[in-house]
Amino acid sequence: LKSSRLANLVMDVQKCYQHWDKVDRDTPIVVPQGSVKVVCVAEKPSVARAIAGALKQGRPHREDGPLATFSLQKRIPALGYSDVHVTSVVGHLFETSFAEGGRMAPERMFSAQLEKIVKKEKKEETEEGNVTKVSVIEHLQEVSEDADFLCLWLDCDREGENICFEVISVLEKFFPDRSRIFRAKFSALTEVAIQNAWDTMWREKTRPNAAISQSVDARQELDLRIGVSFTRLITEKCKRSAKASFPTLASRMEALSYGPCQSPTLKFVVDRHNSIKNFKSSKFWRPKIKLNVGPRAFSSVQLTHEFDWCETTTTSENIVARMRNLNGEATLERHHMLDKTIEPPAALDTVVLLQHCSSELGISPTAALNIAQNLYRRGTCSYPRTETTRYHETFDFESILLDLMDDEQWEDRAGQLYDQRDEIRARLSDRGLDYGDHPPITPTGCVTRGTFRDEDSWRVYQFIVDHFLDSLTAALDYTEHTHIVKAGDFEFQLVWHSFDGESRLETQTRNLNPMFANLDRVPQLLTREGAKLEIVDVTITEEWTKPPEYLKEADLISLMNENGIGTDATIPQHIQKNVDRMYCVVCDRAVDEHSTEPGPKIDDRARDDSTQRPTSRHLVPTPLGLAICEGMSRILPEMVDSKMRAGMEQEMKQIADRVKRKDAVVVESVQLYLGKFHTLVQRIGDLEQFFKTTSESYGGGAWKGGVGKGGKGGKGGQSAGNGNKGAGKGGKGLGYW
Repeated sequence: LKSSRLANLVMDVQKCYQHWDKVDRDTPIVVPQGSVKVVCVAEKPSVARAIAGALKQGRPHREDGPLATFSLQKRIPALGYSDVHVTSVVGHLFETSFAEGGRMAPERMFSAQLEKIVKKEKKEETEEGNVTKVSVIEHLQEVSEDADFLCLWLDCDREGENICFEVISVLEKFFPDRSRIFRAKFSALTEVAIQNAWDTMWREKTRPNAAISQSVDARQELDLRIGVSFTRLITEKCKRSAKASFPTLASRMEALSYGPCQSPTLKFVVDRHNSIKNFKSSKFWRPKIKLNVGPRAFSSVQLTHEFDWCETTTTSENIVARMRNLNGEATLERHHMLDKTIEPPAALDTVVLLQHCSSELGISPTAALNIAQNLYRRGTCSYPRTETTRYHETFDFESILLDLMDDEQWEDRAGQLYDQRDEIRARLSDRGLDYGDHPPITPTGCVTRGTFRDEDSWRVYQFIVDHFLDSLTAALDYTEHTHIVKAGDFEFQLVWHSFDGESRLETQTRNLNPMFANLDRVPQLLTREGAKLEIVDVTITEEWTKPPEYLKEADLISLMNENGIGTDATIPQHIQKNVDRMYCVVCDRAVDEHSTEPGPKIDDRARDDSTQRPTSRHLVPTPLGLAICEGMSRILPEMVDSKMRAGMEQEMKQIADRVKRKDAVVVESVQLYLGKFHTLVQRIGDLEQFFKTTSESYGGGAWKGGVGKGGKGGKGGQSAGNGNKGAGKGGKGLGYW
């Protein structure tokens, strides 16, 4: 098959999924006479290189071709040696699209025939240069000539499973016997992990999972039908009004998009914005009392300590006035101790990785996932897309600790944990949850700072190592001490903590107050109930309630995960889509914590190692984002609520688990959203009118300055946060765009 025949090739989806339930694991593998040829297909060229290197246990021979292909000799367990050719695709081969093209009425999109097609002009960037999808397929077919077995080494997630069947579909003529197609299961690109996957694949005859792949097909189909139909309708009917209301954006407003994941994500951001704009600050007081608590044991130095009011704060001026008159002595009413435990963190999953990168490292979720993927491809961490937070009881953490002991940064801590390996092994599987996907994210070895070309990759790797070490640490037992005194009619308390030994759980103990370190250092008066303590001073601080912060990116990730919006792999895409559509922007923390205005804008595209990192990342809706979200909320509130999408995601899981059939789920979901579509058609005039009545100051006037695109600005003002001149006659209120 040459390019002319492969251009716009359509995948036969039904045929691709046929007969897999008839492939029996007990059927013996029949090896043909003569030499045996095995083709291994990975998801990326860099992964193919790593797999070939691990199987060869050295440097494999590289063959010529548009994509890297490596040849080697490898023994098949119990069968003998074979000629192995390891190559790859570059992500998906096919795209889901409408068979008759996209030029149709929006309502037709709910019933129009779909197809999975290879786009002739579609190109992907590789280390060898740009390659088209057609050339990738041609390459796979050339490599598969006269091959006896096909081994699929695609990433072990839902998308990887789907690509498995795309590869099978284009190699159907070379491997008509399903029993000659195998699926490798692996979670790291280390030599041990790859060798184990190779042996297990042949021994257990593991196959690709059609149900998991079909759940991906279902999601692709529904997202296409729902997203494109609603977007087309809203764009056709409301775009002109939106352009008139937002003239600064008119040249870049390609579409007013709706997405079943994108829109509920935006709703979380808008809800927080509305809470901020509706916030009314109020005055309150925070009383404290300073007491003379006497000397410590074997000391004559008098000590004073502040005690907090047990009710913390008050809004009553009467209480404040009575407290100001407190003098004389306070009486120690009681002293009690409470034993507590701080558990180490569970093993690392994707959501926690993205949250930490956003909140602590100032790295966007999209960039963080890309960095983690690159770390995985170079063999420095395990597969970074996982929901599992529990280590398997057979997990070889000892080897990783031994590797980390070679670096002075982790030498001491890794060595201490290695000495405790028997205790760690006993409790290894006590924490976290196992979702049956990939193991938790861990380092796969020790890599020094000098091997990283950029600072962000090193910082992400550092966190993966530190979290791994934290997760192996024993729980910390400590005691919380509370001393309660009574002054007049009011009770005040002093709280502190004690624990034995040096804590390695630094992040977990940062909020503890080791005031006296241990009981031997506590002033004696604080241990005697009924003791009289001299009142030295009464401090009453006047404060004002603060508005909530704009929604932190890390908190948005949590909300999406908790409400079933997207998956660990797609959450970053949905956040980025809202930014790309100019529905929201990413900003730093507000300069004034009492302000309801957002902080300076963060431009991820302009960042490099020399750029000052943000102290925090917050999502702020733009007037356009507010308009489309609130307009839809008035007409079809359930369409921007998280519950509908969460229900759909649950059904995708049921397809993957073989609880429901893909076709039944798709039909049911299409009918549900088609009903909502008809409602929007009837009320589209209301949405258009809503856009007509909005403007670039809509939503509270949080946007200052010019367009903020930089360059030789005339009267544009300044773009908030980076000080660049606005372009041309920027005028009013869109500096964050």
